[in-house]
Amino acid sequence: MIIEKVVKDIVKNFGAILMGCKIPDNRGRSLKVIVDTVEGISLDQITKLSKTIQKSKRLNELISDNFSLEVTSPGLNYPMTEWFQYQRNVNRKMRLFHNIQELPNPMEGVLKNFENDLLEIKSDNKTYEIPFNKIEYGKILL
Repeated sequence: MIIEKVVKDIVKNFGAILMGCKIPDNRGRSLKVIVDTVEGISLDQITKLSKTIQKSKRLNELISDNFSLEVTSPGLNYPMTEWFQYQRNVNRKMRLFHNIQELPNPMEGVLKNFENDLLEIKSDNKTYEIPFNKIEYGKILL
């Protein structure tokens, strides 16, 4: 989709990572952008990025001039799909969805380590090592 490409370029030039881009209003006047950074995005960064997106001439050509924009970070309930999200959540309880048939799926446990594309998760007093490329997504458990 052209709108998502334009938003992705703006976000990338800003130094952030586009996690999601949705147009929930089928009339094309609403845009929700979910962004993050490796270190974790701040409210100040979100505010600046929101203003940059809102002022984009190319985006305003594609969407109504009076479009509603929501720029947000992925919340705790947002699925983790990127490596840096796991690095930031070591020692947190999570639910992992993966594609390893020999292991329970989903697997719940505490992420003990993430290094060299390998997640170490402790579940039911056992420690498992799961390659990052075998993970579909994870969710933080509160």
